[in-house]
Amino acid sequence: MQKNHAQVDSSDFIAFFHINTGYQLPMADMKERFGGNAIVGAGFTIKTKSNWTFDLSYNYMFGSIVKNEVQYLQNILTDEGFIIDGNGEIAEVKMMERGWNAFVGAGKIFPVSASKKNSGIWFKTSFGLLEHRIMIHNPKNVTPQIKGDYKKGYDKLSNGLALNPFVGYVWLNKKQIINTYIGVEMIAAWTEGRRSYNFVEANQEKEKRFDMVLGIKAGWIIPVYKREPDPFYFK
Repeated sequence: MQKNHAQVDSSDFIAFFHINTGYQLPMADMKERFGGNAIVGAGFTIKTKSNWTFDLSYNYMFGSIVKNEVQYLQNILTDEGFIIDGNGEIAEVKMMERGWNAFVGAGKIFPVSASKKNSGIWFKTSFGLLEHRIMIHNPKNVTPQIKGDYKKGYDKLSNGLALNPFVGYVWLNKKQIINTYIGVEMIAAWTEGRRSYNFVEANQEKEKRFDMVLGIKAGWIIPVYKREPDPFYFK
């Protein structure tokens, strides 16, 4: 009598692209300047048969909260706290967070089911760069104090080396259309002000910072499986 065997998903070599999104909360020096921010990004990962992973990733960061906005533009404010544009009117100015991070990383997937050897808990650590700045938006662009290169004197551009640990769960199955992952990540970065001149403090921007964010990230995986060879039959 023939025995029935459950179909087992073997551990495979898989290369995959992924598109992700998430939300991060600022910590350390980052929380003194910004509120929470969203991210969107993409990456490419190689998973070996032994479930080691090696990847490249890039994420764009954007948020709408800049804390204590007045302090960054204080030397061009009127006594009433306004900025006057080139037409002699009160300028409409909005400050937002913008930034990016890029990493190269390595990790491993630990299966929790013998029948799903490509899926499991994913631990990885990445090294790379983090950059952030204050984006100063003037809708009509008619305020000379914050126009063109003058804007750079107020944007607090900072960047530096960063560490990015991640732990989550990844679903990878060659028989499913949906492959995905979700997890928690942290970014710790040793950054420095990079502008040649800071108009607020009237000096060169060389502030040393320790920036950190903690967030959740989820991604859609587009796997590239190795094609199985066509069978040949001989008589």
